[in-house]
Amino acid sequence: MITACTLGLILAIEPAEEDIMDRSPRSPKVQLLGPFFYWRTFYVATIFIVFVLGSVAWINALEGPNGASEGLQHSIALNTLVFCEIAYVFNCRYLKVSSCHPRIFFGNPLAWFCALIMVGLQFLITYTPGLNSFFSIAPMTGPAWGITLLFGFSTFFIVEIEKRLARHLAPYTRPCVERLNRACCSWRCPRMRLYCCCREIDYKADQQPKPVKPIPPRLRSGGSLKRIPDSAVQDLV
Repeated sequence: MITACTLGLILAIEPAEEDIMDRSPRSPKVQLLGPFFYWRTFYVATIFIVFVLGSVAWINALEGPNGASEGLQHSIALNTLVFCEIAYVFNCRYLKVSSCHPRIFFGNPLAWFCALIMVGLQFLITYTPGLNSFFSIAPMTGPAWGITLLFGFSTFFIVEIEKRLARHLAPYTRPCVERLNRACCSWRCPRMRLYCCCREIDYKADQQPKPVKPIPPRLRSGGSLKRIPDSAVQDLV
């Protein structure tokens, strides 16, 4: 809860990106959680799991044949997870634009304030007697902090790699995604009445110019609307 509220506050007051006015308006038919967010959630969650388990395995290998104590394993796993979250919050301030830019240091002073709060809380529960025993963790050594920071910075740059690849591969993957959307949109569940598509294709179709209905001859020649049948007037609406 502490990490969700503290780090989420960074994104709550994040200023809009520079090109936001150049983007097309979002269709109300498009779901808030589209394929991109599902992919990014899976991708980042996988990174977190691999790095947390990797940090524990690494510290066990460094501590000798008997491995690290249970408290140290809990401590490095918790701190690795939190520092990876901090790194990802700074990265996802720009979901598709590169975060390797000086603008990451400016624009939102609260981002650094919230990050320092999280780092201070981690030091507090790691080294405060009684508090660390309550969470079943132990004080961390220098190599353990090095592993934690390494995985934290790695999270930032691995997500950057995914952003760059997505930008370069977008012209090639977009046709495949559109075919998949058409296939999904053509499938319906008759019982649950569910549609398994994000309706982006439908939105594009809605933007196509609609055919213009012909004007009745009487109206074209300047005739009065009172003399035109109601059915002809309804056809113009």
